[in-house]
Amino acid sequence: MAVIRRHVQADYGALLLALLPRGRAWPRDAGSNTAKMFYALGAELARVEGRVHDLISEGFPSTVEELIDEWELDNGLPDPCTSPPSTLAERIEVLLAHLFGSADGSPGFWTGIASALGYTITITTPPPFTCESECDDFYYADDAAGFNWIVSTASQGASKDALLECLFENFQPSHGLFTFEYSNVGWDEAWGEYWGGNQY
Repeated sequence: MAVIRRHVQADYGALLLALLPRGRAWPRDAGSNTAKMFYALGAELARVEGRVHDLISEGFPSTVEELIDEWELDNGLPDPCTSPPSTLAERIEVLLAHLFGSADGSPGFWTGIASALGYTITITTPPPFTCESECDDFYYADDAAGFNWIVSTASQGASKDALLECLFENFQPSHGLFTFEYSNVGWDEAWGEYWGGNQY
């Protein structure tokens, strides 16, 4: 990418002096009051141009500084599931991961999140109730059943389970809904077989 040169005070001072009419009333030598005045005005013009360059940098997540709060707000950061990063570099790293991460919503993505936390999960997608369903299925399924994803795993404690659920809900697509069931806190492992849905 081409580097745009930043003009400094001397550049704008010389530019303003060059725009003056010619004649003895408009001296251009550096020691004259006229030159001093226009070089002083050049400082403000250079500052304004510098802020324009800063704004361009703020428009990219990899170079943002002053607008990091706005970038995080637009992207739902800091992550409610984890402790917020403390340095600007860490905040930018989290922002870039959020923007360009591979949250594709596939079963492998969800099992990868769970695996990173030490969980082994099974995801069951119950079939919706149709005219070919058993009569009793009506009590356990509805038109949205196909969008419900049942995550079955073993509990690893309330706080860690809460972190797992928070991460899943943080990335879940708008059309999906996760239901967590833990085998060692009363979850019947045969329940997924009852649904007869797809397991991953």
